[in-house]
Amino acid sequence: MGVDRKVTVIGAGFSGLVAAYSLVEAGFSVEVFERDERVGGMIQTLATPLGLIETAANGILASAAVENLFNRIGLPFEPAGSAGKRRYIFRDGKPRRWPLGILETLGFVARLPFARRKPPRENETVREWTIRVLGQAAYRFLVTPALQGIYAGNPQELSAELLFGRFFVRAPKRAPSRYRGTIAPIGGMGRLAPKLREYLGAKGVVFHLGEKVSLPVGPAVVATSLPAAVELLAASFPEASQALAKVEMLPLISLSFAYPKQSPHLSGFGCLFARGENIRSLGVLFEESVFPGRSEFHLERWILGGATDPEVFKFTESELLEQVLSDRAKLLAKRFPGERISNPLFHHLSRWEKALPHCTLSLKGALEHPRVRELATDKSVYLLGNFTGKLGLSGILENAAKIATALSEENK
Repeated sequence: MGVDRKVTVIGAGFSGLVAAYSLVEAGFSVEVFERDERVGGMIQTLATPLGLIETAANGILASAAVENLFNRIGLPFEPAGSAGKRRYIFRDGKPRRWPLGILETLGFVARLPFARRKPPRENETVREWTIRVLGQAAYRFLVTPALQGIYAGNPQELSAELLFGRFFVRAPKRAPSRYRGTIAPIGGMGRLAPKLREYLGAKGVVFHLGEKVSLPVGPAVVATSLPAAVELLAASFPEASQALAKVEMLPLISLSFAYPKQSPHLSGFGCLFARGENIRSLGVLFEESVFPGRSEFHLERWILGGATDPEVFKFTESELLEQVLSDRAKLLAKRFPGERISNPLFHHLSRWEKALPHCTLSLKGALEHPRVRELATDKSVYLLGNFTGKLGLSGILENAAKIATALSEENK
């Protein structure tokens, strides 16, 4: 079979677009189907009167593969500013660059060298692994806020193997990256999807937008959300569909604010909140600090919901605004004592009822189900997205390249 074999990609969010990109670069003919009328999925950059705001990811972790993608499609990008290197965790009523006390830090440092020798045990949760390997303080004030901020999950249920397992496997050597940390297209992440579509169109990729599709005969990459993948697989692969349907999807809310730059605020990448601090939000991103120049105002994006607080999704917009402004006042109270914390000049609300998969033992079990595993090995149906073990955009790009390689091997 020749390398011009046609592959169907279902979904034109980030996952579907990078799947199509990787396949085209490997010499395949590609058609993309998307039931929405636009590409890009959750990732958008909105131009508001007070500056650019992101609705989902504000950047992507730099790597040689990511930089090559941007360069190939002709998309200028920028690294996060120096202020974006400052990250905070809120503990005992104030934001801290390092949340552990002296004795807790000594205990953590003493345990850390041995952590690489203690991979997650089978069906061990993040809570169990972290307390066993790094200690109680690291679990409460480092790992819990970090994973709630990244995965919106409950560490008592998250799978340690899914989240940490890759750190215990010898990975192939990667090409060096010119940058460290986060990078993003100049003008925001919302520029990525249209530029990718333009590049792919010039390479002969045909896009079918606003069309619902069933699984085709022949190789396909299912690069949709998990609920859409469950629906797609139901007719042809019912057991795989049923296994994936058991995975919980988490709701998320994003509330963006704009303030005058002279008003009280923190600068940096953002702040995560340890549970038990009387703050409901999972975290806040200081958008304009991360990528300076996008606004004349201070921009923040607050995140709520996830596994530990699904009830907040039922709040009205005014209730959410009141809750986040209360959380913000607590964040700044000790840093700016006696100063009035004013209301924002602007706010924008985004809601996703089923934003992210909960990376629990249930997801791990679904991905290891024999009928799910045989999709790629026996049926040439490849799953790609934030439910396949990697939530980060750079990880999804890496998996897209692996799918293109696997299909190329099939065609030899």
